[in-house]
Amino acid sequence: MMRSLRDFSFSALAVAAATGAMLMAPSVASAQSSLLGHPELLTVAWYGPFGISPNDTARFVYSNLGADSVRIEWAFTNAETGELVCGNFGRPVLIGLNKGAIWDYQQTLSVDPATGKLTETRICDKQAFVTDELYFDAKRRHELVAWIFIQHASQLGMRDAVDLPAVQLFDSMVLPGCTNPPGNFPPDPCRSPTFGRTMSFIQANPTAPPTFPKSLIGKR
Repeated sequence: MMRSLRDFSFSALAVAAATGAMLMAPSVASAQSSLLGHPELLTVAWYGPFGISPNDTARFVYSNLGADSVRIEWAFTNAETGELVCGNFGRPVLIGLNKGAIWDYQQTLSVDPATGKLTETRICDKQAFVTDELYFDAKRRHELVAWIFIQHASQLGMRDAVDLPAVQLFDSMVLPGCTNPPGNFPPDPCRSPTFGRTMSFIQANPTAPPTFPKSLIGKR
């Protein structure tokens, strides 16, 4: 059963951190951001809702052009249920001044020709996980919301911050039943002619509050 962000608990975060479990796994999908302890240094933005197909990749891109280093946590959640499907909650990454980072999320779909059974594989930041639920609807769409949590090192860093996060959707379609003959790249006949092309560029939702929405934190 998919769970809402409203059911997320800080105790679940402690368990996940202690066990070192993967955040993409359903058993620890209740993890919460570990950066909420210093809201005065925290900027939160969300993106969407938007959808991906089995042929798309959602890419989070962030550049730090401000005055200090930052700690980043990011996430993709199901737009209908709030379930965490990809992210690094509880494992913030340090991004130095004039540095950046890229995180990809993809959900692929395969069909067993003998049985017709559908299998979805979640690829979160280069790590694959076969899901036990089907996320794509009848139109082969998976609706998402993206989040980013940016914690600066000081009030001066907050004042002079130049945070540049965005979500890109690009074509990652690989043609089925195709083999790549040696010496035939480029072009690669196994890939879509528009493979890698950016299809959509999503800026932060202008209605997002400047801090983490209290309604989604739950009781502590």
